[in-house]
Amino acid sequence: NACGCTDETAYNYDAAAEYEDGTCVAVALGCTDEEACNFDPEANTDNGECEYAELYYDCNDACLNDADGDGVCDELEILGCTDPMALNYNAEATDDDGSCIFCALNASVDVTHVSCAEAADGAVSVSTTGAMPDSSEVVFTLLPLNIQQADSVFTGLSGGLYEVVVADEMGCADTVSFEVSEPEPLVVLLDEVVGSPDNGAAGSIAISVSGGTEPYMFAWIELGGTFTSAEEDLAGLNPGTYQVEVTDANGCSVQSFEIVVETIVGVTEFGDALTFHVYPNPATDWINVEVSAQHVPLTVELYDIAGRIVWQQTDGSIGQMLKVPVLQLAKGQYIIRVSDGTQVRQEKVLVNR
Repeated sequence: NACGCTDETAYNYDAAAEYEDGTCVAVALGCTDEEACNFDPEANTDNGECEYAELYYDCNDACLNDADGDGVCDELEILGCTDPMALNYNAEATDDDGSCIFCALNASVDVTHVSCAEAADGAVSVSTTGAMPDSSEVVFTLLPLNIQQADSVFTGLSGGLYEVVVADEMGCADTVSFEVSEPEPLVVLLDEVVGSPDNGAAGSIAISVSGGTEPYMFAWIELGGTFTSAEEDLAGLNPGTYQVEVTDANGCSVQSFEIVVETIVGVTEFGDALTFHVYPNPATDWINVEVSAQHVPLTVELYDIAGRIVWQQTDGSIGQMLKVPVLQLAKGQYIIRVSDGTQVRQEKVLVNR
């Protein structure tokens, strides 16, 4: 008769045994696969719950191969650019391979300034380096005019502040600020006129010039006469009407108003030197002209900065005080000119608001 384990619940139950021999072994459930992370050497019956390490990892979730020690298994490393500031940044890359590309676009400008006041002939030429790709077609945008073009030269500019933005095909951009300067308007100011006896060649004209670009050239003529001169100030003049054209270094020019050298007949009854005082200066509504002594007749003229007469009064009864209205005039610089027929004096005044 066969002996063995007759306990049906035992691990080694033997259905053919007739007699119990005391060899029964209790069932021990567990993972019986030695390759599993939770292998149980005491288990004799597999419970179907074996756990295994992920591919390339050990049972402690550590890489089997990690040459650079970054916690990413060698077999799972992704080469690429890992700098978020780079143009070719790869968010999935785990190992930087030195392939990062950064914007290198740089712009510079060469400015041509306006030659004459209000000429609008300024220009800017833009140069670029570092565009990507090398064959990139750069786009240029001029602000605040918002002109966008492929041409790197902008022309027809007035004086002022500008910005030019350059952009390449990779989306890189650079901005350069610059100023186009414009000369002040070229203006002829009359400083003094002295009359002369007829054919006495004792008259003179003194002027000053502002604005434009020095040096200046002068071209005087006598209207209706033959006199010419290239000097700034004139002396030895006979009575007459004179005019000067001033040209600056850029070729800008301006023509003065007509300047009259008065004819002196004998000795004036009032031999005092002609002097006057204007106030307030700056003025807002009236300019008071106070003459040093009685000069009859007396002519008072107000010129704008371009030499145009904007107000005039000639009166033998002006006396020593006169009010010049300026309320309706534009803000700016003007010239008060006072003449008694033999002497001419002038002074700059400012109209403000």
